[in-house]
Amino acid sequence: MLVEGGGDPFVNTTGSFIVRINYSQPVQAITVATGGGLPGASAADIWNHAVEGTFTAEQVLRLMASVLGGKLTGAGTGNEVFRDLSDTKDRINAQIDNSGNRTAITLDVS
Repeated sequence: MLVEGGGDPFVNTTGSFIVRINYSQPVQAITVATGGGLPGASAADIWNHAVEGTFTAEQVLRLMASVLGGKLTGAGTGNEVFRDLSDTKDRINAQIDNSGNRTAITLDVS
């Protein structure tokens, strides 16, 4: 164990002689253990894990990306459509009432 703030963690012996112990901290870790996540899960398993109802992390990310960075058409008309980032498909099609509430939503997460 190292001494907080540095210094020598060993105490000199008592008496007329001194025994010294040389200690060196390894510079490189040989192995690193990680934890968390799903035990034994692959990256694909994690992306396909349901995080909200039946929606996977990958599907939720697609929806969020379309709202945050995709094209929006129909704002203020009662029918707002959010496109995917590649502008190849409608990800979210939302019907909006006069109070600005979403009353019906069609999602495409594929």
